[in-house]
Amino acid sequence: MDVESRLRKAVESFAADLDALVRQATIEAVSAMFDGETRAAKRAVAPRSPGAKRTPGELDALCEGLAAAIAAQPGLRIEQLAEVMSVPSRSLTLPTRKLLASRRIKKKGEKRATIYFPR
Repeated sequence: MDVESRLRKAVESFAADLDALVRQATIEAVSAMFDGETRAAKRAVAPRSPGAKRTPGELDALCEGLAAAIAAQPGLRIEQLAEVMSVPSRSLTLPTRKLLASRRIKKKGEKRATIYFPR
């Protein structure tokens, strides 16, 4: 019995350490991805005129980035996610709907109190 409890404690400790390392690595990867892409995108892409549609590639990239940000930091509101991604929060409306429809993320709460989690 003593060996089993020590073994269980060691496994739980390992799992907790592994979870913390994976979260940190994901946060760093998402941060590095958005830092590099944002700077390059600002230089490479001319600003769109108001009301102009995003290309499918831009929308897909925004969806992937949002999914990665939610996976890295679950439980944030859309305003907080927009700040992490360095984009306006209104630009995340369609990507959020797409991710919810495809069941890649889930939400809890309503209106401005909505928080997002990965599935």
